[in-house]
Amino acid sequence: MGSANQAAVRNSFAAYTAGQAVNGWLWLGDNAYNTGTDAEYQNNVFSIYPEQFKKIPVFPALGNHDYGSTGYQSSAALGTNFPYFSIFSLPQSSGTEKYYSTNYGNVHFIALDSYGSYNNSSSAMYNWLRDDLTANTLQWVVVYFHHPPYSKGSHNSDASTELIDMRQNIIPLLEQHGVDLVMSGHSHSYERSFFIKNHLGLENTFNSALYPSGNIIQSGGGPFTKSSRKGNGTIYVVAGTAGQAGSSTASGYPHNAMFKSILSKSGSLILEVSGNNLTCKFLTTTGSIDDQFTIQKPNTARFEDNENPNLISYTTKSLVIFPNPSNGDVNISLDNQIEMKVNISIFNSAGVSQFNKTITKLKDENIFIEKNELNLNAGIYFINVSGDGFNSSEKLVVY
Repeated sequence: MGSANQAAVRNSFAAYTAGQAVNGWLWLGDNAYNTGTDAEYQNNVFSIYPEQFKKIPVFPALGNHDYGSTGYQSSAALGTNFPYFSIFSLPQSSGTEKYYSTNYGNVHFIALDSYGSYNNSSSAMYNWLRDDLTANTLQWVVVYFHHPPYSKGSHNSDASTELIDMRQNIIPLLEQHGVDLVMSGHSHSYERSFFIKNHLGLENTFNSALYPSGNIIQSGGGPFTKSSRKGNGTIYVVAGTAGQAGSSTASGYPHNAMFKSILSKSGSLILEVSGNNLTCKFLTTTGSIDDQFTIQKPNTARFEDNENPNLISYTTKSLVIFPNPSNGDVNISLDNQIEMKVNISIFNSAGVSQFNKTITKLKDENIFIEKNELNLNAGIYFINVSGDGFNSSEKLVVY
């Protein structure tokens, strides 16, 4: 938007993360106001974040303004004739840049399109999402899209077709596969749900009793616990104040499904994942954390009976890449206690494979790969190392 609020959010985040590596930047749609033109991206996005774009990979989702507000699921919106698609180079795990998935460490991220793609159970996006969730074996699943299934901020999830469709069509699929966190924008407010499941109706149907008679899996503000990787319970967050803080609300605010609702404060949502803990913090422009929650899982997340029986458990090993930044040579340190085969995959920031190799990793021996073999240009890459029962990733900067 090019607003003072936007600059203040940027500065607050930069101060909070000073001296730390930021591994990724998720955008929740409506990325350039007002109609997603090339000039608006230049003036209101790229000119605002020159330092951030040098070192943080961006993984955006689409909003209605990125489609020029051409109409929900209109013939124009179902196409790709918009600047967004020529500006970004995104993973095409789905065959389209409208929606995609990517992995970082033990987190599986999924970006969906809540405006320019059909989302019913016979649609291409729904079927791809079902298959993608089924194939995932990582510990955490984070899904993000523009239109929130639950909101009483500047938009009303009881009345807006886009919001209703995502709630009724997509949420059952996400919860069936144990998705941990769902993030959206659209409403210019901050709203964070209880730890919930199976609320598909209007606000007044939300049942505050414990599941299965009600919609709440675990009462209180957390930390929330899951007994398995796909255990019940999802947190829904509306984080639509990075560019503009709202001042108006819909009838019924705050939404009954929300544990925390904050109006008229700009801020960003910080996602921190450390092994078996996922934590989110709402960081305001003043540097205060006005909301925070944590989801916890067991040290070893057991696979359910309907998952791959050949995989007994999932654990994250200690993976270190050095030197980092690198001139092209890469050393890989992995804390394995026995000799084992590992697969090394390297992807660029757009998710395109640059290197893939399977080798035998000896105990207490680092893996060294020369730059002539890697042949990587200067840029940001992700190194994924996987083997029997583990899958870990780290960012690599090549200069």
